[in-house]
Amino acid sequence: MSLAIVRVEERLYTFEQASEVAGIPPHLLEWLLGQGLVEAESCYLNPQQLRRLIQMIRLHRDLGLNWVGAAMVLDMAQEIARLRAQLHYYRGG
Repeated sequence: MSLAIVRVEERLYTFEQASEVAGIPPHLLEWLLGQGLVEAESCYLNPQQLRRLIQMIRLHRDLGLNWVGAAMVLDMAQEIARLRAQLHYYRGG
């Protein structure tokens, strides 16, 4: 399965479903959850969490980042987006 064409529907995903959509073995998802690199709601991933997982897989696969590095890149990108929005707001935009 190519991750470039994965479409994430707006619903909750069990860990098994999330693993299948992301194209990874369930034990890897369980490990990522256990490390706190991917968050879940009880036994489900919401679409935003699944998108993060897919982005982490891309960074790991395409750029060779380790899992912690991939999570850090996504966290920093999210913080930059938040700061840009805040700056835009303060500039009156």
